[in-house]
Amino acid sequence: MLAGGSPVVVDIQGRTAATVDPDSGETRNTTELDLRPEDTIQVSGSPLTPRLYVLSRGVLAVCDLTATSCGDAVPVGAAGAELGAPVEAGGRVFVPDYTRGPSLDRRPAPDAGRGTT
Repeated sequence: MLAGGSPVVVDIQGRTAATVDPDSGETRNTTELDLRPEDTIQVSGSPLTPRLYVLSRGVLAVCDLTATSCGDAVPVGAAGAELGAPVEAGGRVFVPDYTRGPSLDRRPAPDAGRGTT
C-alpha cells in the first residue's frame, strides 16, 4: 500500500509497518503497531501524508509513519462489528460499518503536525 506517496509494508506477525524508499528499496522508518496475534485488521494509507490507519477490535489507530509507534487511537465500532478499511478523504477518515448497513463513521483526519484526532 502507499502512504504519502511511499510504499508501506505491514507485518502483522511482527506488529510493524515499514516505510520503504521507492528509489532504493531501503527501509526509511519502522513504526510499531499495537496488534495482537489473533487480530484481523483493515489498513489503509493517507494519500497525502506519511500516515497509516489501522483498524482492529473496533479501534482506529492513527499512525504517523515518521514516529516509532502509533499515537492516536479512537473507538469507531463495537468489538465484533463488521467494519471496512478506513479511507481518508476531504480531511476526514471514513470507516464503513457493514454491521448496520451502508452507514459510515466519520472522524476528522488528524492534523499531520500535531497528530491529534
